[in-house]
Amino acid sequence: MVLHGGCRCGNIHLALSTDREVAAFTPRACDCDFCMERGAAWMSDPAGSLHLQVKDQSALDLQRQGSESADFWVCRACGTLVCVTTELGGKRYAALNAQIMADRDAFQAAVPASPKRLAAEEKQARWTKLWIGRVSVRFG
Repeated sequence: MVLHGGCRCGNIHLALSTDREVAAFTPRACDCDFCMERGAAWMSDPAGSLHLQVKDQSALDLQRQGSESADFWVCRACGTLVCVTTELGGKRYAALNAQIMADRDAFQAAVPASPKRLAAEEKQARWTKLWIGRVSVRFG
């Protein structure tokens, strides 16, 4: 199954290939100020694969927050927070903002998560287990 999402203006589009049923996704609502201000709840499938397509790279704003270990992908054109990525051991990992997914109404209710209490190393170890580990990006 392929789940689709993206920013409001269409500059950033994503496709998540997964074997999981849509109703099996339980987004994680991070309690950090950055995520709470944007209403973000993160979803991922470590066994899935993600393709990100960015039409206009100049409209992509990569922001670092908290431990400054990950990049939050925000569309400058419409302000949508789309996903978060990090590179660990030469591999890119990602989690998606469930709010930007077309099937968001079919997901389980978000559960609280508190990664801000973790040290950077603990966050990174958690991400390698929870986040999508097969990520491709195309610009243009």
